[in-house]
Amino acid sequence: MKKTLFILSLFSVLFLNACSGPHKDCLDADVFGHCNHWKGQEVSCTERVLGICTNKGKK
Repeated sequence: MKKTLFILSLFSVLFLNACSGPHKDCLDADVFGHCNHWKGQEVSCTERVLGICTNKGKK
């Protein structure tokens, strides 16, 4: 019974997280929901591979 409740609660949390809408100040988000470009800020990473910045620190 405890295992069933744990699994149900885990799926509930994951479902609620997946269904949450985008933040109003986020202009560009990846498939995981991580914001890549916030309103009013310069983009610090222009090249991403699977959500990981590949040009960080390069100018």
